[in-house]
Amino acid sequence: MERRAMTAMCDEGHTDRVNIISKCHAGGHDCWQRLVEIEEPAVILVPPLELAEAFDVLDAAWRLAFDQKKKSLLALSTVATPAALSLPCATRAEFEARISDLADLIDRIKVDDALLRPRSKDEEERDEDLLKGSLNRMLDCLHYRLPALQHAAINRAIRTLRTVRQARNAEQHGITEGGGLTAKLRDLGIYDAPPNWSGAWDVVRARTAEALTTLRHELMAYVNTP
Repeated sequence: MERRAMTAMCDEGHTDRVNIISKCHAGGHDCWQRLVEIEEPAVILVPPLELAEAFDVLDAAWRLAFDQKKKSLLALSTVATPAALSLPCATRAEFEARISDLADLIDRIKVDDALLRPRSKDEEERDEDLLKGSLNRMLDCLHYRLPALQHAAINRAIRTLRTVRQARNAEQHGITEGGGLTAKLRDLGIYDAPPNWSGAWDVVRARTAEALTTLRHELMAYVNTP
């Protein structure tokens, strides 16, 4: 016996259209939608020392790409901050200390003025505050120097690094705007902190290393382009 739907409910609230059940399909009613849930990419955890190494390798690629042999990308005055990236984390206080050290290292990225997009005097005054941030300067440089085809990957990597900094700020200053620390951790793929601060730190390290590796790959692609 053939089965037929006699009544139906419309998730969009179109009571007039739901009467024509035969058109409730793709290509039927123009309000028909298919919802696709995109699975969050799996996080590949990294060894404790890999994050610090990722900064070092990015620094080498940066110098090679922009002929900055005598100008390090990272303005470091001590080795304590990079060394802290390899330390474990078990409590919220330790997580705060680790992510603070990481954000501090990101803030120490130094992009030479000569690498930025040339600006008129008016543009320099307009963008003065914008170009004080380390990630803003890096993004400006990479958008100016590297082909547009590479910008999407660069944007994703910089966005991850920004999120790490925002998570640090939310944690240290109790910022709740935009969902606060919980929202920033979720943006990084962390859903169980608290209480799993150890796991959260592992994911932060992995996401950051992934972003730094992406930037390095884009720089090397630029270097190797004929």
